[in-house]
Amino acid sequence: MYFCRTLGKQRKWRNQPHKRRIVQALIGGALAGFGARLAMGCNLASLFTGIPQFSVHAWFFTIATAVGTYAGVKVTLLPMFRVKLELRRNKITRN
Repeated sequence: MYFCRTLGKQRKWRNQPHKRRIVQALIGGALAGFGARLAMGCNLASLFTGIPQFSVHAWFFTIATAVGTYAGVKVTLLPMFRVKLELRRNKITRN
């Protein structure tokens, strides 16, 4: 991404204006790391190698992942997780 910004001459460091988003990212990263450790490895290997072999655990994993993703989206869309979005127009100067 930095390479593309360099080509477009838009090298500007942008900070996250909402501290809540930073906390959410840190908690989400910790949960993802804990889940990967709890699953003893990568979830892609469980999905992509287990289903073609007709493994029962891979089908349970796929169903649980779909249910967990649905529940996660519903929780994330709650009003307490939303942050007011502020759109600003940046002036792009070209040489």
